[in-house]
Amino acid sequence: AVLVQPDGRVLVGGHLGRQGRFRWEVGAVVLVRVLVDGTPDAEFGDDGHVLRSIAELGEEPLAWTGLGLQPDGRILATATFRTLLRLLPDGSPDESFGSLGTVRLGVQTFTNPVVQPDGRIIVDGYTERGEGMFTIAIERFLSDGSADASFGQGGRVELPDASSASLTNPVLQGDGRIALAFKAAPDRVIVTRLNHDG
Repeated sequence: AVLVQPDGRVLVGGHLGRQGRFRWEVGAVVLVRVLVDGTPDAEFGDDGHVLRSIAELGEEPLAWTGLGLQPDGRILATATFRTLLRLLPDGSPDESFGSLGTVRLGVQTFTNPVVQPDGRIIVDGYTERGEGMFTIAIERFLSDGSADASFGQGGRVELPDASSASLTNPVLQGDGRIALAFKAAPDRVIVTRLNHDG
């Protein structure tokens, strides 16, 4: 995951680990921020990088999957295995968000989180609906990380006919509506638009 900030600094997400006997074993996920000239940003984390261990996150995120930036400079990061984190501009956890800066998602997301002008956060991804079938769901959170009860059912909207979808980042229109596109079949692309309330 890569994000270019308005001031030209660049955030890059990755992971650290080793090759185990049967698979790659991830020990931590890492965020790096560099200045415009490519040197580490000493104002971010530990000399330009932030590490989050698997033990800290309580799951096994293989990698960061999306990055977002709030107008106040706080950083949103999604990881595999349904994790959303928010960091302060200096890379420290934002303890006012969720549980010590972390929110567990109901979707497996591979796209960037979107921040509305009012501070609400939109995340889209996949959710299992039984028997190995998946569908697309959109979740919206308040600025403190709690589910936005005014959106869909308890902060969540599920989309039908998307069991084998390839999903794009959600797009927030100027009037507050949310648009996204997904591939539902080899020859079928669907564009959906939701009202502000889902």
